[in-house]
Amino acid sequence: MKLLRLPLACLIGLLLAASPGQLPASEATTQKGFLGWIPIQNIPAGTERVLDMNRFYRPAGEDRLIVAEEKNVALTFDADSLALKIAVDKSASGLVDIPLKVTDATGKLVTQGILTISIQPSGMEPAASTPTIFAEARSPEKVSFRVDHSDFSSIKKFSAVVQLPDGSSKIADAELSENLITVPLAGLTGDSWIRVAASDESGTVTPAARARVGDSPEFQWQDGIIYYAFTDRFVNGNRNNDRPVQDDR
Repeated sequence: MKLLRLPLACLIGLLLAASPGQLPASEATTQKGFLGWIPIQNIPAGTERVLDMNRFYRPAGEDRLIVAEEKNVALTFDADSLALKIAVDKSASGLVDIPLKVTDATGKLVTQGILTISIQPSGMEPAASTPTIFAEARSPEKVSFRVDHSDFSSIKKFSAVVQLPDGSSKIADAELSENLITVPLAGLTGDSWIRVAASDESGTVTPAARARVGDSPEFQWQDGIIYYAFTDRFVNGNRNNDRPVQDDR
């Protein structure tokens, strides 16, 4: 038997990257503004989608959500139903970060979130294999992410977002060098997260990768350890009952 000791994040990392970072239930019931981080929205070019913002945003008083304008992406927000309609131009591709700002009655910024859209070019066939992006190194000053895939050309666009503990988020001040994306950590608390994704010239987009800024003072499931045991090799005690793989018996 072989025993693997794996961080739980290795198995659920993609799920966490695609899922909102929801606040604890006790906080989410009273929290105003953004309730959690908005997952990356995968929308093919030339199509549209309606995103239910009730999952991520709760208005307070006279605060209102302001959607930034973006080339090749048309956004329409219904303040009554909290439905955000996203229409992507057929010429668009790659990654787009769109700020969603919450302002008070005077226009002062209260909080903000980031909507990231992953756009598959019109007529593009899905890639045979998925490029990999991972957190390569973390220091007190910065965290770096690397894209590693034989079919992935140099990065053309990338999305680097800081996900803050209160459910809000902002665009990170990241730097790109070949296939390495570096994000400075100055001014960020240890329980904040960095989420990064990248696309190349063809419009191929990596899955998202996440890394926490520092060590969390409280237990988080992403740091949990699970044990998975499986058979590595064994002694074949009776060769007479061995059967071919295609045997229907």
